[in-house]
Amino acid sequence: MTMTTTAHFTNLPRVLTDAIHTAQSDIHIAVCWFTLPEVFDALIKRQQAGVKVQFIINFDQLNFSPSGLPFGKIINIGAKGFGYVGHGLLHHKYVVIDRQRVLSGSFNWTRSQHNDCLTDVSNPSVASCFLDEWQRLLQQSKPLETLDARQARPLSITHLFQPNFWNINDLRRHLVRGANVWLAQMDVPHSAKWARCLGSQTLFLPIGDAICRKAVTAVQSWHRQTLMQYIDTLELPPHGAAFAQAKLFCNRSHEGDIVLGIDNQSVIGIGIVMSDVLFDEHRGLHCAVEWQVLSPSKPFRWGKLSKRPLARLAGGAFAVVDELMK
Repeated sequence: MTMTTTAHFTNLPRVLTDAIHTAQSDIHIAVCWFTLPEVFDALIKRQQAGVKVQFIINFDQLNFSPSGLPFGKIINIGAKGFGYVGHGLLHHKYVVIDRQRVLSGSFNWTRSQHNDCLTDVSNPSVASCFLDEWQRLLQQSKPLETLDARQARPLSITHLFQPNFWNINDLRRHLVRGANVWLAQMDVPHSAKWARCLGSQTLFLPIGDAICRKAVTAVQSWHRQTLMQYIDTLELPPHGAAFAQAKLFCNRSHEGDIVLGIDNQSVIGIGIVMSDVLFDEHRGLHCAVEWQVLSPSKPFRWGKLSKRPLARLAGGAFAVVDELMK
């Protein structure tokens, strides 16, 4: 196959729809905002022609509004649609066609007109990289048919620069629904651990990467129970407070739980868990958390703090959250 690269700066909706019409086997899409009816119609025609269409879009109120696209229409004919509910924005704008062609650039799939571009690359190796990223995003997404559009995240221009989507009312709503509150020790004031968590909007769990790698190798996949399944096969499972708390978090945590970042007897940040427990070679055992910094930090005065790296708050969650968010 000839490897080609072409840059486009005009008539971008037409460039995109023309490319989609060439698909013969499958289409993978990751795009922040999708409101273009002509592109949607092109995808419907390809799905009807037997092409497998799969797309991930940001789960926010721009995509899911009364005037938005009828995504149920294409799902009903066999396409697979997912809403990205992970931390931050899914800010990609790309499509992979037949696992060998990629169109990507600054062009949002919306009616808005700006100075934008699309780069059209025919290269299976490049396409493979984009598909790997698509699979990573899928781990932080949910099928559209399981999501309630009324709960889509509000979006403002502020979120483009500081993508935190929650406020005190969101925290209280999660608590009403039974959310746990976790206390995550960040070791020392201004610690590198806190900087890493905040910078990547992530909570890193206190357990060695080696056992996670062995678990993935043994079970051949990663999901919430992978670690537990592997540990149950060991004659001498690991011990220690860090491991015990990581195991508790794997078993008991869920999306919507609240995490308090603790540093030197003070609460320095609050976050909401936005993904299942995940593992990869670069981040180790972790989950996505949308953190917000408490400035200034506030002393923790609701009982004695555990010295464990991760612990669950016992009781009084509403009072704690209300006081911290004053």
